[in-house]
Amino acid sequence: MQFTVTAVSPFTVTGHGAEGEYVIAKEGYHPQLHWAFSYGDGKYAFYFYVETKEDQPRYTLSVWYISAQRFAGLPPAIDTADADYIEQNIRQYLENVSIMSFEKVVPPHPVPSTTFDWRIRQ
Repeated sequence: MQFTVTAVSPFTVTGHGAEGEYVIAKEGYHPQLHWAFSYGDGKYAFYFYVETKEDQPRYTLSVWYISAQRFAGLPPAIDTADADYIEQNIRQYLENVSIMSFEKVVPPHPVPSTTFDWRIRQ
């Protein structure tokens, strides 16, 4: 999978998924929300939060919450029919770009298992 770094501050990567181009940017870390990222494609723009799951036998990242604003707000309304392609895009990103990448794409080692524990509001 080929990703293009489109900005360094914040670290922003453009990818290509089943429904077209998408952009994910690293937005920082919050003690309660953990790693924050912004997501955008032609239809949606929101923030998602990732935490590591220590209780798993394999390195696992959980996408556990989304919000309309950075570190604040309710989850945005997302059509459940679109949830699969959004999850595919985010999984594709997390399996190919380390959450520790800051200036260039560095593949994660080991490649994480990704779970989606968020609740999508329709």
